[in-house]
Amino acid sequence: MGKKKAIWLFAGGPMQEVAAKRITELGYSLIITDMNKECICAKYAALVLPYDTFDVESNLNSIDKIQKAFDLKAVMTTAADCHYSVNVIAKKLGLPGLDPEISKICRNKHLFREVMIKSGVYQPKSSSFSDYEASLKYVSQNKLSSFVVKATDNSGSRGFNCIEKAADYTQEIFNDAKKNGTTGLVIIEEMLIPIKHGVAELSVETLWCNGKMYFLNWVDRLFRNDLALFNLEKFTDFDLPWGVELGHINPSQHDHKMKVKIIDEIYSSGCALGFDKLKHAAILKADIMITDRGPVILELTPRLSGGWDSSLSSRLRGSDFVGGLIRIALGETLTLEMWYDHFSFQDSALNVVVLSAFNFKPKDCTGRSFTVGTDYNLQNAFAKSMKNLTNNIYV
Repeated sequence: MGKKKAIWLFAGGPMQEVAAKRITELGYSLIITDMNKECICAKYAALVLPYDTFDVESNLNSIDKIQKAFDLKAVMTTAADCHYSVNVIAKKLGLPGLDPEISKICRNKHLFREVMIKSGVYQPKSSSFSDYEASLKYVSQNKLSSFVVKATDNSGSRGFNCIEKAADYTQEIFNDAKKNGTTGLVIIEEMLIPIKHGVAELSVETLWCNGKMYFLNWVDRLFRNDLALFNLEKFTDFDLPWGVELGHINPSQHDHKMKVKIIDEIYSSGCALGFDKLKHAAILKADIMITDRGPVILELTPRLSGGWDSSLSSRLRGSDFVGGLIRIALGETLTLEMWYDHFSFQDSALNVVVLSAFNFKPKDCTGRSFTVGTDYNLQNAFAKSMKNLTNNIYV
């Protein structure tokens, strides 16, 4: 009897369950890397590797064990930031994937800024430091009255702090950012000023193939100042932390003119990373802030969006990005049929509002529950999501 064909999925949490189920439905054995051996996707798996998804060495050392029992056909992740691990493994196995160097640049914010600036893509002024005193000197020399402090290579707002007065910047804040990264560096960055008349931050997913970029979807990301835009500020009686996403609106409510500007900015940024030279199809997700000068790229990530975006709200509008990603990971060629089956929206007029519980004060974007509401009227979608939030009906 031959080996069972298998797909190796990195991360096995709730937002990966759609992928886990689909992989098994397609007849593949599922292998999962997740530190939690009892993660939600473990019930679908033939093998669970209890490693950190960012632990490249441990996962590389598991290849021989896996190949004794399985015929690996693809390595992938969805809605998780472990794309570097995935692409290192894919390269080792000779499977479809992205150049790990591109993943490395996207993962490390300081490297990403350097590449973008060198290519002429506008970026906020920033620098990285290994010790607090040097960073304090930089703040003083550059007369930064307000700025942000970030870990170099983490997500979910871990280690993020917004400093509105330089006097508020402390050793404790520096240490928090440093311990939430792996490089020993902390980023000090100019604070961008978002627009006030609408939601300023967006996540935008694109698909690249044969030198071309195809727009997939965009969502408005909701943060603390956005609550007032939708009369939701009354639902919390304290200041929510900066950088913690409270939900999103799918699709974005911005106009076509802004969409064109954002597409142009992502295309320039993607080309700076070499996406225009890729032979195989690949996903590139952009986090955007709209300022008075226009849209600014905050981050690019070679994966589908998290936050119950690709795993839920886009699915409710009739797309199947996850299914399409599985086919891409298997090395299939992008065709018009694949586009229609997976990357088009069958119910594009539907509004989906995803909200997290914000009646408590989260430190970052991890470990929270979310509700969802859908309607062709945006206010009704908000009302339905809020009702589910009130009744503790979570996804």
